[in-house]
Amino acid sequence: MKAKCSYCGKSFEILTGHYNRAMALGYGVYCSRNHSGLAKRVKRSKKEKKEIKRLYDLEYRVRMADKIKKDKAEYFKRDYADNPKKYERWRRNRKEWHNEYCRHPEYKEWKKAYDREYRAKKNYGPIADIFLVWLDLRNGIDNRFAKKQNNIQNKSQKRKRLCQTQLPKERLNSLL
Repeated sequence: MKAKCSYCGKSFEILTGHYNRAMALGYGVYCSRNHSGLAKRVKRSKKEKKEIKRLYDLEYRVRMADKIKKDKAEYFKRDYADNPKKYERWRRNRKEWHNEYCRHPEYKEWKKAYDREYRAKKNYGPIADIFLVWLDLRNGIDNRFAKKQNNIQNKSQKRKRLCQTQLPKERLNSLL
């Protein structure tokens, strides 16, 4: 039977059963395997291919995040053991930037919260969350009334002033 190639349009001989099967399944018929392969290609511009690859990479990074993180950690350990001077130079070059970064109020606020949680976990282990809630509760209670009632208002301030009059200023600064 004669048929037209779906890729190039040439006429060629094909078995009737092959043609009928291809038409029933909605496939095209081709004069060669080469044209069959070329017809299956999706014609996309270079820009479209790059966008598809970018989206695939994003999805891959999410799906394989644990494996990627583990591989990077292993590489870093090997590289750090092989090249300690490289990382020493890197830290030295970033020292000024890091010191400046540590002075930002946002960092100080984050660091304060981080240290608070870290110490709680270190000292209290599984009940660290309860300890933090208790600290917040204790700090939130306004105990000015209790101090006034027990006549202990301003005692810490009085002690501080008394200490300042008795100690030289240099020694006081080291205590505070």
